[in-house]
Amino acid sequence: MNKALHVFVYLFLILTGVAFYYTYEVYKDKEELSDRNNLLRKYIREIVINIEDSSEYKSAAKGPADDENSDSQPYKKDTSPTDAEWSNKYVATEGRPAQRTQDEIQMENVLRGSENWSYDLEKNDHKTKTWNPSTDDKKLRTIYVDSEAAGKVTDGSEADRFLRSIVDACKAQRERLNKTRDALPSLRLVIEDLVKEINGLKPQIRDANATIIARDVTIEDLTGQKTKLESELVERKSEIERLKGDVISLKDEVTSAKEETETAKEELAKEKEMVEKLKKMVQDLQKSIYSQAAVAGNNAGEVGSAVTSVSAGNKGKIIEVDNDAVFAIIEVTPEAMKELKGNDLMRPLPLLEFVVTRPGFNGPAGEIVGRIRLRQEVVGKNWIICDILANWSQDNLKKDDVIIAD
Repeated sequence: MNKALHVFVYLFLILTGVAFYYTYEVYKDKEELSDRNNLLRKYIREIVINIEDSSEYKSAAKGPADDENSDSQPYKKDTSPTDAEWSNKYVATEGRPAQRTQDEIQMENVLRGSENWSYDLEKNDHKTKTWNPSTDDKKLRTIYVDSEAAGKVTDGSEADRFLRSIVDACKAQRERLNKTRDALPSLRLVIEDLVKEINGLKPQIRDANATIIARDVTIEDLTGQKTKLESELVERKSEIERLKGDVISLKDEVTSAKEETETAKEELAKEKEMVEKLKKMVQDLQKSIYSQAAVAGNNAGEVGSAVTSVSAGNKGKIIEVDNDAVFAIIEVTPEAMKELKGNDLMRPLPLLEFVVTRPGFNGPAGEIVGRIRLRQEVVGKNWIICDILANWSQDNLKKDDVIIAD
């Protein structure tokens, strides 16, 4: 009996040691399994709160672009012709022409025909799922169906249904993402067509604007020339009337001289001398007329004689130049204009020569680039048209070159 008890004790100790050994080995796996479950629960929570709630999706949602009769203009494109013949086709209204009405312009909804496009795909305010630690943690821990008859069955348990809802939400979100991807190619084609049309219209618009600018410049030039010619015409008519009066006066003087010659032969020598003086006066008068007629084209209404020199120094700068046509337009300072035409600006423009310099230019004559001669002033501005003297040229004249009186 004693021996049997010893054997039983030894056997019990051996079994206890074995059980302790296996318990120790299994404990590590238990800790690992517990940490794994905690890690999975942690990231399942992160996944849940970042998944959109599929119940928020509305597949039939519509926006302004879905309605063909919508007044939303950003989605409607003008498809009417752009040629001038169409836009300038008038209909008579009470004897006056009227352009096409707004109803005649064809408008097309560019998003209406985009395949797989839906206004709901643009919405980004969908709510995400929420995580309730008190209930959702319990659901994840309930992995078996709560039924003694079912035994340890996981299908249909709270954890199974909860995880299945997460998977379904992921699938719904992926389907929504795929719909968005499917809609992008059709929208890209719409954008490509619009870009091609815009790129085609831009050069036409630029050409039209350039034509308008050129037309306006031409009209302005012609208007200025017309005004100038009208002013010259008035001055010429006044000059002609004055010359006619002078001629009549001279004829009267000649007639009077002839009568005095016939009645006073003794004063024939004096009369001849007077006739010679009268002839000289006529010649001087004709020279004066020709001189004034030559100046009148550029200085209508000016009086007094032109100056022959001005003070040395900076007088202005070049604002436009054409070296091939050998002319330039300069802008002189108000002080220089008064030196040239007097304080009342009534003197004729003198045909003086000025030096053209360019700061920083290093040529054979230093900063001197060339020389110009005044030709004609621009009425109402401090601008003067000048001739470029080719024999003084050191380099082509450029805009902003400085005008110096030497």
